[in-house]
Amino acid sequence: MLSDLFEALVRGAHYASVVSEFGCFVFLLAVARPAWQAAGAGAGEAAQFERFLLRLVAWSVALALASGLLWLWVVTAGMSGQPLSAALSGKLIGTVLTATGFGRLWLFRFAVAILLAGFLLFCRLSGRHANWLLFGGVGGLLSGIILGSLALGGHGADDTGSAGVWHLGADILHLLAAGGWLGALIPLIFVLRRARGPAWLPIAQHATRRFSTLGVVTVATLIASGLVNTWYLVGNFPSLFGTPYGRLLLVKLALFAAMLSFAAVNRARLTPRLLAPQSNQAGGQAGARDPLRRLSRNAVCETGLGLALLAVVGALVHLKPGLHDQPVWPFPIAISSAGIVLTRGAWLVLIAAAVAAALGLAASALAMRRQRWLFAAASVAAIVLASGVGLHPFVVEAFPTSFMHSPIRYGALSVARGLPLYAENCVLCHGPYGYGDGPAAASLPIKPADLTGAHLFHHGEGTLFWWVSHGIAGTPMPAFADKLSESQRWDLLNFLRAQADAEHANAMSADSSGWADVVAPDFAFQIGHAAQETLKQQRGRFIVLLVLLSDPGSSQRLHALDAAMPQLERAGVRVIAVSLAKDGEASGKTELELPHLSIAETDTATIAAYGLFRRTASVEGVPPMPTHMEFLIDRAGYLRYRWSPAYGAGWSHIAALVTRIDSLNREPPRPPAPEGHVH
Repeated sequence: MLSDLFEALVRGAHYASVVSEFGCFVFLLAVARPAWQAAGAGAGEAAQFERFLLRLVAWSVALALASGLLWLWVVTAGMSGQPLSAALSGKLIGTVLTATGFGRLWLFRFAVAILLAGFLLFCRLSGRHANWLLFGGVGGLLSGIILGSLALGGHGADDTGSAGVWHLGADILHLLAAGGWLGALIPLIFVLRRARGPAWLPIAQHATRRFSTLGVVTVATLIASGLVNTWYLVGNFPSLFGTPYGRLLLVKLALFAAMLSFAAVNRARLTPRLLAPQSNQAGGQAGARDPLRRLSRNAVCETGLGLALLAVVGALVHLKPGLHDQPVWPFPIAISSAGIVLTRGAWLVLIAAAVAAALGLAASALAMRRQRWLFAAASVAAIVLASGVGLHPFVVEAFPTSFMHSPIRYGALSVARGLPLYAENCVLCHGPYGYGDGPAAASLPIKPADLTGAHLFHHGEGTLFWWVSHGIAGTPMPAFADKLSESQRWDLLNFLRAQADAEHANAMSADSSGWADVVAPDFAFQIGHAAQETLKQQRGRFIVLLVLLSDPGSSQRLHALDAAMPQLERAGVRVIAVSLAKDGEASGKTELELPHLSIAETDTATIAAYGLFRRTASVEGVPPMPTHMEFLIDRAGYLRYRWSPAYGAGWSHIAALVTRIDSLNREPPRPPAPEGHVH
């Protein structure tokens, strides 16, 4: 814990130093140079500012180099698993520098920092720092490279493809905008403090105006790039409130909001007072003294908040992004629209609440613009009240695990592992097929739930996991946390999902119409001596015809499919034929001679999982499963059609099968089937 805190502080110090470097040059070019020109200031004031800026940049570079070396030391200790004292080994550090991405990036950044230090020394000895355009341009370029390259070692560099480009680009812009605002505050404070003298007042006035414009640009960039980064790193409210990364990000946002409040006061109230006509008149120094003092004080507060914010950023880099972590929901309620059916009256109330909230928002904006704070507070209260009334029907009970997702992928292996767990722990009450008709159901005070109904999908898998783990208050549903391990409970939920999906798939036929939200469980298979593949790998590439067959009862059908293979392949179909020795077992290779069609080998889990999808409900109960069944799975991974010779002609003729394939080919592309619970 202490090592993590130390590393976060080291990173925060490094961020602060490189932000200060870049901000000094931004201030010089964007604020100081035009302000000096507009004020017609003398050489004496310029020389004072040059000396201050050169010292500030030099100290910032020195701190960047020192903190960079400390950062390398800490990372070496973390990668090697050695204590800090042992991580000073030249061999270990050399390995990190030459054999890791962090080390290579560190070498590049260290080289640029040394180049910047050499440039500063050259300017100091030759007096070139007096050429503000040259000094600011070269220094700004080098320091911008150092600051922007921090993104290459952050979360933004982890994504690939177009997402990686957007995320990394937003990360770089975010860093540069932060440097342009936070790093320019200390030079601004210097100018404001000097403005107590009459020669500096016009400089301060012009500098304040220019900095105000710079602040608007950098803050807008920070907000836009921050939203992009939040989308890629957090993505949703549960991850924002329920993960360490999200909660620390909220602290960062609170600090940013506090900085914005100071910046807003400076821009809206103090800057206009400083630029008022009486401040430019003779004797106006006294009138300008108060806004100058308050502007300087607020800039100091902004700087302090900025340093705290950078320390938080140093800790954020070390944490797993909220989007890739399991959120622990901290509130007893949540907002959900799943399964909610609103009456006409409820719709009217919802619309009225939305209108009232919109009017309250407009009224609060107008009141704040006119500085009528009491009316603004009343408007905000009206917004909160209207939002509460409108959202009330969507408020549901929530649990710490409500927004968790299964760490175990939905597939045949997990479903097969969950099948005996269901038989041992759930059949007594819920029955063998999940209808709630188990042997003990009649004696229970509350009838067990039908686990195949649509209501199952109205609950997130995290909520179902909580109920399986801790039971349901007020019902006979017991807790299984002490009986089943965490992975077993997730396997059980994957089985329940497959069982509920299979209930909907049992109504499918060769002539089904429309689209059903039924995901085909993933499984692994191998054809001949080729590499092992999975069903998921076919997504986006092929329509899959999955054939479950028995030898030799399916030989005639296999010969027909073999003869049609060229036609099916032209239509973008991948045929995966799996042989059944008997129910629940996978046989070895078939002895049939098929020149085009090969029989895939898989494990018993695939047969067990897809056994759920071979049933057909009837008034007499569940009849024996057919020994030959075919499934059409679309390119997104959804189960669309199924056929067995036992159920009629269907697509016994290849032409009928091709018709179904053509209909799938004509559909617009769908998003890939979800990995987690469907709801």
